[in-house]
Amino acid sequence: MSRFSLLILGFLVASPLVLAEGQMTIEDFLSEVKERNLDLKIERSLLEKARANAIGINLAPPMAGFSHLWPKSGGGVHGFEISQSIPFPTKIIADKKIRNREVDSFRELALANKIGILTSAKLAYISYWVAVQKIDVLSSRKNNLLDHLKLARAGARSDSSMKIHLLRAESDIDLLENEMEEAKQNLIEQKNELALYLGKVDASEIEAPAEPRLSEMKTLSKESYQLKAAKAQFHVFETKAFEAKQTWLPDFLVRYKQMTATPTMEGYREIMVGVTLPFLFPWAPYRESRKASEDHMQFEYRYQKAKIEFEAAKMNLSNRARSYRTQLENLINKTLPRAEKRMTLVHAIAPRDMESLQDHRETLEAFTDLRLKILNLRFAYEKTIAELEKVDGGIDEIDR
Repeated sequence: MSRFSLLILGFLVASPLVLAEGQMTIEDFLSEVKERNLDLKIERSLLEKARANAIGINLAPPMAGFSHLWPKSGGGVHGFEISQSIPFPTKIIADKKIRNREVDSFRELALANKIGILTSAKLAYISYWVAVQKIDVLSSRKNNLLDHLKLARAGARSDSSMKIHLLRAESDIDLLENEMEEAKQNLIEQKNELALYLGKVDASEIEAPAEPRLSEMKTLSKESYQLKAAKAQFHVFETKAFEAKQTWLPDFLVRYKQMTATPTMEGYREIMVGVTLPFLFPWAPYRESRKASEDHMQFEYRYQKAKIEFEAAKMNLSNRARSYRTQLENLINKTLPRAEKRMTLVHAIAPRDMESLQDHRETLEAFTDLRLKILNLRFAYEKTIAELEKVDGGIDEIDR
């Protein structure tokens, strides 16, 4: 285990390195999210709907009719008729191609949305863990202040300045109580958010979080899953534009009719082939073709814009993540060890005057402030990584 990981475990977590009983790991949480999350189930349902829509070809069913005539001369004539409308073959091919490409589009979109849901769930878990750790840090600060009050009370009997210092410390403890209450409320909200990701109503079933490992930056891809989804949607509009151009072509109507014979009329059979004439009203096919062509061009522009935004976001987020990582390592590897040494020295010296008492308090507060700063910086880093994973699709826990 690296020194950085050991320091994260040692200084940010007030618990043993071994996973405590009843704790939930981030891997277990994300695994349960994949099984229970309602948004993921909706995405799977939408994909299955698109697959169902792509079955077969869109062809109107044939129409069958039965007729019976009652001539005045008596008797009767009956017969039947069957008709079928048939679009031009290229229209059938284009329609089938559109529905197949819509399946590809929904598949890529479902994967992009799955990445977004899982990265949001991962960040929610980390936020929950940070909320737990903040309560621990604030409790530590309260205990430190209570210990400091004991020292201040010992000297406050004969020193007015120390009495003022004592009153200020007591007021700060009261304010800290409010801060802890706010942190507890935030913890409840974070816990409820995790329950939503798991599709649970009762958040009390959510176990305490184990420390998640620090996320690593992945090798950035050339094309994200969001871009792949946009590209697949672009192909759908491309095929729709092709289909719209087929409105100039005719549709066919085939009809077969058969009637029985009578004493005064012979029976007969009739076959008719009809053809639509869309070019007689050219504005209608021209309108549809023009609309589809403009939709295609609009989506092409949006796709090109998305590619540019993807590159810009990828660069900005990766640089921000590296900056947060560097700051975090500096605090953990340099600032925190010095703060610990100062804490050791302060605890070894009994404050005898106002100056030493003030140094004692400042050291205690600076140490807890540093721990809170590390937690906030850790969350800022993880949030940036989550945003980068949404853009780039690099989350480890997702099933490809």
